[in-house]
Amino acid sequence: MEKYIVNGLQAYIDGQNFPWHMPGHKRKGFNFKGRHVNVRSVISEVYGMDVTEVYGLDDLHMPEGMIDKSQKELAGVYNTFASYYLVNGATCGIMTAIAATHAKKLIVAKNCHKSVINTVQLLGLEAVYIEPERLEIVCGEDGGHKSEIYGSIDMGELEAICAKQDDIGAMVITSPTYEGIISDIYSISKILHRYGILLIVDEAHGAHLPFMYKNDGLSAIPYADLVVQSLHKTLPAMTQTALLHVINPLLDKAVQKYKSIFMSSSPSYVMLSSMELAVDWACSYDYGGYLDALADFRQRAAGLKNIVLFPESLKNRDIAYDSTRIVFCTKEYGTIVEEKLRQHGIICEMSGIHHIVLISTPFDSVEDFDYLYEVLKDLDKDTQVTPGYSEIEWETEKIKGLLGTFAEDDIYVYPPGSCIAVKGEVIEQEDVDILLSYYESGKIIRGL
Repeated sequence: MEKYIVNGLQAYIDGQNFPWHMPGHKRKGFNFKGRHVNVRSVISEVYGMDVTEVYGLDDLHMPEGMIDKSQKELAGVYNTFASYYLVNGATCGIMTAIAATHAKKLIVAKNCHKSVINTVQLLGLEAVYIEPERLEIVCGEDGGHKSEIYGSIDMGELEAICAKQDDIGAMVITSPTYEGIISDIYSISKILHRYGILLIVDEAHGAHLPFMYKNDGLSAIPYADLVVQSLHKTLPAMTQTALLHVINPLLDKAVQKYKSIFMSSSPSYVMLSSMELAVDWACSYDYGGYLDALADFRQRAAGLKNIVLFPESLKNRDIAYDSTRIVFCTKEYGTIVEEKLRQHGIICEMSGIHHIVLISTPFDSVEDFDYLYEVLKDLDKDTQVTPGYSEIEWETEKIKGLLGTFAEDDIYVYPPGSCIAVKGEVIEQEDVDILLSYYESGKIIRGL
């Protein structure tokens, strides 16, 4: 059999690519830091650790030995009632958390991950959508270009929804967002709990918050009922690893039931080991040097004129923000800037219509930050609205014709995976405008 995957992966690793995206280990973690990685030999080594549930190795679905002890250690680290390892990613955690509330109707922030929508549809639930505010950022010295990023939930609107509908059982909110904005989970939880509504927080992009900002109260864990974290996004754990934290003891029994339904019956011990090592590393790592390097980079990057650093570009706006998420608003389409960076070996996490997202972790060195800044500085000088996607004759009539129709499927761009229109929802003019902007910027729209 031709080894397309192995050879393709080897070629990518051998290339001069600088990962400003997940996973958090940046391919430098632990013993492999600074070493050349040979895909075949590493996989061969992993085979020696790839075991199944045999006597003496415990069972993730009914832990009584080493896994049970490790999960109890987890709960102690995070100060939760219980914390569970997941080998099917945060998606499995979201599905488990929603099912465990037994809610028939729930409030869903419109910028949620598609796994939330999938779970609502799978379980036949009713969703009441609340749209976060949109933050408008001016791009470029001439001020003629704007970018929009989802912000926080309006507390007054949330209160009104809770007061109007007395059969809501739970709410799902994403914090931090893909762009790093952190909601006021304490205030949100106070409103919801006053109405007897449970709070699930998708903290997939914030696994580092309890460690890196331990005294800042940015993590949702102290305030929510259930919190899902994707370890691989910002900590040195393997892709597809996640945690589900139970803060409300009344939900623990249901969580145990549903996680065994939604999670693989053959959990990977390699992944389990990866998670335990990542949390242990996070507990003992000194983030001071990394945060200093990050702050220095952000200070320099804030001086760029046409590739505008967020949220430094917002004037007189007090928002909670994860500074490890590096977001630039751009005069050009985000896809164009993303491609220009790729030509220099800098691989972004994602591009929006007029912004790009890069993920930073402690595995980014001072040299990595310096190289990124030098490339951005050069691009900033040359950035202009060049002939590109917007001047190509796109077939837009199909999108324009969607106005007033029902969405036949969930419509979204991935990443970030937030639905622009949900299956069965009436497509409005605002949705059409967003879809056209995505299409003209060169993004692939799924669900059309």
